[in-house]
Amino acid sequence: MPGRNADRDGHAFYYLVLQGKTGCHSFPLGVRKNPDAVRPHKQPGDLGNYDSGYFTTGAGGVDVSDLPAGRYSVLVSMSAGGALFTKKAGKITLKKTR
Repeated sequence: MPGRNADRDGHAFYYLVLQGKTGCHSFPLGVRKNPDAVRPHKQPGDLGNYDSGYFTTGAGGVDVSDLPAGRYSVLVSMSAGGALFTKKAGKITLKKTR
């Protein structure tokens, strides 16, 4: 989010959100310091340090096995300073494997 420093791992909380006909499901994401991934996306005129503005599912990914099959919108939300910011990140179809 332009204008909000992300200089430490506790600046915000990130969530992966799957929204479909059966409801909305959120999964916490980890914050990581990753200047090599963040700096190329810094907009002209942005001020401050955004090196920890990177999120990850970690090595294990996200377990969606308990979610109903169906088509979901994928979103990423950031909670910071009492506000919630959400960006669309595509769509995914989950199928039952059992």
